[in-house]
Amino acid sequence: MKTVLITGAARGIGLATARHLAGTGYHVYAMVRPSSDPTELSSSPNLTIVVGDVTDAPSIDKIVQKIIQEKGHLDVVINNACHVVVGTCETCSLEEQQESMNVNYFGPVRVLQSVLPHMRRQRSGQIIQISSVAGYEPFPHLETYVASKYALEGLTESLASHLAPWNIRISLIQPGGVKTEGPTRAPMGSRTLKDTDAYERYLWAAKQKMIEGYDQSMEPEEVVQVIEEILRSTNPHLRYPLGEFAIHHAKKRFQDATGDSYVESKNQFLAEFYPYYILGKKVH
Repeated sequence: MKTVLITGAARGIGLATARHLAGTGYHVYAMVRPSSDPTELSSSPNLTIVVGDVTDAPSIDKIVQKIIQEKGHLDVVINNACHVVVGTCETCSLEEQQESMNVNYFGPVRVLQSVLPHMRRQRSGQIIQISSVAGYEPFPHLETYVASKYALEGLTESLASHLAPWNIRISLIQPGGVKTEGPTRAPMGSRTLKDTDAYERYLWAAKQKMIEGYDQSMEPEEVVQVIEEILRSTNPHLRYPLGEFAIHHAKKRFQDATGDSYVESKNQFLAEFYPYYILGKKVH
């Protein structure tokens, strides 16, 4: 039975993933914040609710140690926790932008710093980063969210180029709109401008369009299907754009939408020029 850690598991994609994987033979540790309501999580014997926060490194370390002590291994990590604020860099305060980066980028960094040493020791692991089409297709009304996802994408592509020698695979899932509470719960940036009309009407209209687009968005279970596909694959892709909009823009942005050619070329480069760094082999 493989052991899985999922962040942001109280609702949305995280909740759907935790329920599904626990019901299909994985032991799931579903991480929820202290302020979250975990009642929707299944009481399956394969599911353990753990309380922590991706902005709090000690709480992450405590959860990872618990998993290792109880199961002896950690096979899969799904970085799903997310924060959205609606606005441009001008209309969102620095504190609001820092909160998004803290959750969406530094959150996964903290998780990875805690789990990767264990995965390297066991010489296996699978990491799945829940990104977004916003990770390569910018939206002016979500500038901080876009920036955080661009950062997550860059981090993941860099990791993909050097984790293979330890049999650790990492993938990005890049969905378009998903039916979650994000569009309705996302706050508006609070920074007031002298010429507020420059953005105010546009931003409120953009948020309303996000809300109205809810019914046309994909179900979280569609993302779960891709997660299961990745877990069953012996050679998963780097990138998984989901939905017509995401796939269309991925093809425009990337010559190889899956990212496989990128990872292959990077692994070849490291094998040729850094064998000691990766494999501990002496260079003659």
